[in-house]
Order: sequence, then C-alpha cells, then structure tokens
Amino acid sequence: MSMGWRIGKGQSVSIWNDFWLPSLPSKLLSSTLVPNIHRVADLILQSPRCWNEPLIRSSFDANEANRILQISLSMFPHEDVLVWFGEGSSIYSVRSGYKLLLNPTTSSINGDIFNCLWCIAGPSMIKILVWRFINNFVHTFHNLAIKRVSSDPRCPRCSNGLEDIPHVSRDCFFPLQVWNNLRISWPSGMNYETILGWLLWLFQNYDNIKHILVVTTIWTL
Repeated sequence: MSMGWRIGKGQSVSIWNDFWLPSLPSKLLSSTLVPNIHRVADLILQSPRCWNEPLIRSSFDANEANRILQISLSMFPHEDVLVWFGEGSSIYSVRSGYKLLLNPTTSSINGDIFNCLWCIAGPSMIKILVWRFINNFVHTFHNLAIKRVSSDPRCPRCSNGLEDIPHVSRDCFFPLQVWNNLRISWPSGMNYETILGWLLWLFQNYDNIKHILVVTTIWTL
C-alpha cells in the first residue's frame, strides 16, 4: 500500500517512474524499459477508449501486462489523480502512513532505503515526512497544478523549473546551496527523475551522522 496514481488521461503518469498499479502499489514496473513509450497515455487507445492490448502484451511481462489490463478506464477522460492506496477512502491519514512505515513488508520504499530511513535516530515525524517525499505525497506546486488547485506549477523561488519533489529537495538553487554548505554532494552525472535513487546513494555513501543531517535538511526545506 502506498501513494499512487488513479489513471485518467494518463498524460501525467510516467510508466516507469511512478506508482500506478493498484495491485502492485509498492513497486515500480520491473519489465525492461521500452524506449518509445513513456507516459501511461501512450498505452491508451482513444476510439474506442481502451487499453492498447497488443502494445501492452508486447512491452511488458505477462504478469504486469495482465495487471495493467485489469485497470478500468473511464469512458470520459479526466485528469490523473494522486490517491492513497493505504485507505479505502483513497485519502491519506497520519495513522495509515505511520502503520505503513512500521511495516517494511508493505512499504512502498525500496527495502534498503527503508531500513536506512527507519534506523536513523530522530523523531518519527521527520522520517514520515521524508517517506512522503519519496512517494511524491507532498503538495508541491506541480502536484497542485495536476489537481487544478494551482494554475502555476513553477517554483516560486527560482521561477525556472517545475516545483516537483526533486526540484524542492535537490535541484533548485536554494537546496543546492544548502547541500553545498553542509558539504554533502553526489556525482554530477546523477540524473534521477525521483529522489529514491538519490537518497539511497546518499545513505550508502555517508555515515550515520550525515544520514541524520540529510533527513533533517529535507524536513526543513
């Protein structure tokens, strides 16, 4: 159980980097990446509106293809919506988030990074917030724009990029300056669309004291 996408048009959802299969909410797709398909919308036919079954079966392993085809598509296209798979209401609650964080077998976080996160000495509220960052369950302007709560998805600090999770925590000039002042760095060629791989690299290459500094910094950003 985790945060994931309920498919509408499919234009906002990355096939390979987002959680969008309700039957596999704790994992990204494991099938070999196909270069020519990127968004879930690429898998949907419009007339009639249905899954492109031949494309799906030729692009994914049998298990994942069947799970994709089991997702019902609305006859009337609507925006993709972030929902919480941890509650029947699809609405996040601190209770369900805390319960999930305590249970590594159902965590949406890679097992290694979960173990690193939970073993860090510090308040649970900080670790839960970092877990929400990893699962993209934070009200950035980009997420609010997807929900049509905000009309401008750009970062208010720099006005140059989309204010998504990687931008807020890592890529904007402000967090970059903070990380530089803390003497925490990572390979310049590292380019992750999500912060999962980035955080895992930091946890694997710095000591426990730096782990505390990393999660506390994300919490304050």
